[in-house]
Amino acid sequence: GSGGYDQMHGQTFMPGKRKRLNVVAILLNALIPSMAFAMSGWAFSFSTHYEQPMLTWLLLVLALLISMISYVLGRCNRQVAGQPMWYTFFAISFALASLLGAALGDYLFHSTMEAAFNFQSMSSYPAVDPAKQKGQEIMDAGRVYFSSGSKLDLSKSMSFHNFDEYCVA
Repeated sequence: GSGGYDQMHGQTFMPGKRKRLNVVAILLNALIPSMAFAMSGWAFSFSTHYEQPMLTWLLLVLALLISMISYVLGRCNRQVAGQPMWYTFFAISFALASLLGAALGDYLFHSTMEAAFNFQSMSSYPAVDPAKQKGQEIMDAGRVYFSSGSKLDLSKSMSFHNFDEYCVA
């Protein structure tokens, strides 16, 4: 049966013929892709994506470039030295972790954070006196604080629907 294979490669399961595991490679292949997932998820979820979107995408391209280099090194190393496929495994897991982190971060950004950043970037107007200031002057307002003594004339209020309900007083 497998006698030819065992003679060619040595008997793997014989006492004293054990192959050593590369503990450093195992740890790096477990930790670095996890860190890539966390970092790409962070970059795509928060203010970096809002304030510098090109940098965010550049980080993802850099991660994929690292994966490609590792894959090429793995293929060369496998053909020359017949070593285990640590580079190839690293390349695939690093690319997947980076892409999945970016996809999750992008989803979280667009579903939750983008609206908050848009609101935060809008202007704030304190002590607005509606008798002296027109609405056209504060069209970029995210927050309007009216001066004390201001009252709403509810007979002139209205609202409209555009996915959400907006009230105009």
